[in-house]
Formats: sequence, structure tokens, C-alpha cells
Amino acid sequence: AHPVLAALPAVMHIKGQEDRPPAWLDATLKLLLQEMATPSPGTEAIVARLTEVLLTQAIRAYAPGRDGPSPTRLAMLGDPQISAALRLMREHPARRWTVDDLAGSVAMSRSAFSARFRSVIGDSPMRYLARCRLARAADYLRTGSQGLIEIAMRTGYESDVSLSKAFRRHFGMAPGAYRKTARQGVP
Repeated sequence: AHPVLAALPAVMHIKGQEDRPPAWLDATLKLLLQEMATPSPGTEAIVARLTEVLLTQAIRAYAPGRDGPSPTRLAMLGDPQISAALRLMREHPARRWTVDDLAGSVAMSRSAFSARFRSVIGDSPMRYLARCRLARAADYLRTGSQGLIEIAMRTGYESDVSLSKAFRRHFGMAPGAYRKTARQGVP
């Protein structure tokens, strides 16, 4: 759901030298595999951070070609008002946000906010918020033991039924099936 990811191509080819991966990639993958092979307290947090490092390094190493993100689009992601709105949505997914609320929170008019949000993110504020909420719900299902009604309340849905419908539409499966699949280690 992050806008930087939306600006990137589906595949990034990172070239090494002499048929070998770059040193940073090799080292990070070795650490990641080692951590996953011997789970212990803190493994989940370490794997999450190493994955972030891997993605960040890949983005840094990626040289945008003709299929890559335009420099203009990446530069626009630095927009302080849109970044603030994104942060608000991620930090407070349960809040009953409206476009007016978000625009007011970043000192913009509704129409200017909507237009700029769409040009920077490539989607409407409410659709982006829905994706954030569903990503958070998926994370709760993967890692927590909360019931569906609690997850619904924590992610801005009025009921477990409304969350379930949205989740099924977005992920192609019911939340319970997703939880079971995720816990069995199936991506």
C-alpha cells in the first residue's frame, strides 16, 4: 500500500558483477535465511527489519529505466502535505476519515487535496485508506489472535461482516481462510 512501491515496476533487475549478486544483497539474504532457519524470540521483528533493508537497498540500487518510475513521480512522494495525510491514515486506521477531514488535517481544501493526492499516489484518498485498513487487518490476522469483530473495530470497519466482505473482495478469500493459510506459512 505504500506509494513508493506503487511507483516502482513489478520487477526490478539488480545486477551484480561476474554472475554474483551485489555484496549487500548476498549478506542481507544470508542474515534473513539464518534468522528464519532458527526462530527464537525477536525473529519476527528481525525478519521484518531485514526485509525493509532488502527493499530499501534494492530501491537504492535500481536505476530507473524506461519502465521505471518517473523522477517526477518519485519526487512528488516528498510532498509534505500528502505524506502527512498518509501518515495519519496509517497511524489512525480506525478513525472515520472523510476527504474533508484529511484535507483539513493537512491545511488544504478538499478539491486541492483530492487532486494532489491522486496525482502523487495514483488513487483516491478513500481507496488508499481502504487498502491501508485491509493491509492492517491482514497483519492482525497473520500475527494476532484477535477475533474478527475486534480487528474490524481496530481497522475502521463498522462490523465483522463489512470487514469480511471487503477482505474477501480484496484478497480473494475469507479472513478465517487467510489466517489459517498465513499461519501454515503459505504466502
